[in-house]
Amino acid sequence: MKNKKLMIPLFAFLASLTACESNDLPIQHADSYRYITFAARTQKMTTRADDRYESYDPVQRMHPKNMGVFGYYNFATHSFETTGTETGGKNHAIFDNIRVDYNTLTKTWSTKEEKRWDAYPNSNFDFFGYMPHSTEATLSKPSATESTYLLTIPFSMPAVNGNPSPILAQKDLGQAPIICAKPEHKGSTTAGGSDTTFGRVVTFLFDQTLTGYNLNFQLDQKMNAIRHFRIKGVKIYGKGLNDEGLATGGNVSRSYTWSNNEWTAKAIQWSNLNKVIITEENAIQLAKDKNSETPFTPVANESMDIDDSKYHRWGTTFYAIADASFVPTIAVTYDVILKDKKGVTVTRKDVTSTIILGNKYFETLNPAQTAAIYNINILIQPRYLYVLADQDAYTGHLLIQ
Repeated sequence: MKNKKLMIPLFAFLASLTACESNDLPIQHADSYRYITFAARTQKMTTRADDRYESYDPVQRMHPKNMGVFGYYNFATHSFETTGTETGGKNHAIFDNIRVDYNTLTKTWSTKEEKRWDAYPNSNFDFFGYMPHSTEATLSKPSATESTYLLTIPFSMPAVNGNPSPILAQKDLGQAPIICAKPEHKGSTTAGGSDTTFGRVVTFLFDQTLTGYNLNFQLDQKMNAIRHFRIKGVKIYGKGLNDEGLATGGNVSRSYTWSNNEWTAKAIQWSNLNKVIITEENAIQLAKDKNSETPFTPVANESMDIDDSKYHRWGTTFYAIADASFVPTIAVTYDVILKDKKGVTVTRKDVTSTIILGNKYFETLNPAQTAAIYNINILIQPRYLYVLADQDAYTGHLLIQ
């Protein structure tokens, strides 16, 4: 029997978003009341609602175990320099990229060297935060005339099997940087720091910096009646947009402006990207089990039969640097199982089809959108491939050869 080329429809849409509320203020003890203490709420990757932050949970791997903090008193009234100093310096620095760790017993964040609020009487305060801590993080003031400050964090994707990787697994999300939604401003204390109405906890809201993707497969009812598909492997590789490679690291930054007695923040930006061409030989393999501890290392002979009942998830959620040129090739290897009138199964083995994930085929896909998870739903139909995204139809090209 001659192989016929079939086209597979692909649906790409932004994941629906949920939110949750919870009180994440740390337990405050009498002996720590006068010390500068921190709390954290993190953005959910699938969330874009107004209340999109959840309590810090050290059990979740998506939450780093430490944070970095820049802190200042009377910040808006002094001349800022890129090199911080301790109390009394030109920068009025309290913390100059200090590491802050989470204590699982007391459920509090604290610095190794504690600082007291009453050491800065009649002062107001501003704090910048990010996770996880990096000794190379910087806070700078690009313009001498504008009250805008730039928080920058270096980041490199964890290597996979010793090779550079453009994607990061769900289990490793805690290694990815997150950055504060805006600086935390605290009003003035009274002399001696005895004002009981003064908020003693610096509560940061942290935003995610990566973009997530899920791969799902389903058979059309007509296809299910005549053919069955067994997914056997999924690989990711490619040259990226304009053959410049796929980002494996760079600097993530965010600028904040102080105006009218409040902070505003601009969008998260990536720069100085290190891009590497990932060859088919060094492709990243996505394992079958979405809960796998090693989602980039499939076990031998793993496979997944798909039908028309629902979308079947292949692999764990994977994440990439928010870069518009993230256009990798997704290669799917599968068996096509045909049944003749006598019920004898005839299998076409190890067929591989590819598609480029990017705006070339998916016009509503936005790889540069942080904190979003895109469901890439592959619906296998006879002969045709359609792409549906936000109720609009586009054409893609994933062929069964």
